[in-house]
Amino acid sequence: DFWDWPFLLYVGTVVLSMPEERFWRTTPRKLHALLNAHVRANDPEQAEMKPSKGNNKDAVKSIMKW
Repeated sequence: DFWDWPFLLYVGTVVLSMPEERFWRTTPRKLHALLNAHVRANDPEQAEMKPSKGNNKDAVKSIMKW
């Protein structure tokens, strides 16, 4: 399976403090955008994660690099 659900659930619910219900309704692209904003807000010196252009799998790959 391409999707690393335990990791993505961790990012959504622990790192981003989303209720689990909201996590399951969020697209990978939106999750990526929220994580990118979180990283910039907490570590402005860190290079910005590149926004994905295309499908949701690219967004997940970017999240998994985090």
